[in-house]
Amino acid sequence: MLSGTPFLSVTYNNPGQSQATGIVIVSVQNALGQTVYITTATITPTAGGSSTGFADLAGLASGSYTANVFVISTNGGSLSAPTTGVAIHV
Repeated sequence: MLSGTPFLSVTYNNPGQSQATGIVIVSVQNALGQTVYITTATITPTAGGSSTGFADLAGLASGSYTANVFVISTNGGSLSAPTTGVAIHV
């Protein structure tokens, strides 16, 4: 929780030689595999650095979920491979 709000912390390591601005996308699924929530966070890691984004989960009802997480650049290109099956409990 961040100031009483549930969130998912996502860190991205920038292997590039220039600063990147990215959008973290978190797609949350229930036990049936249905997408029930999508949230985002913005990150701006420096060249060779890392940045952490905090994706707000306040819209989720209490319970257990799984999430798929990936990062895209602001021009739409992929910055990361998806990370699947992230366990979330709200």
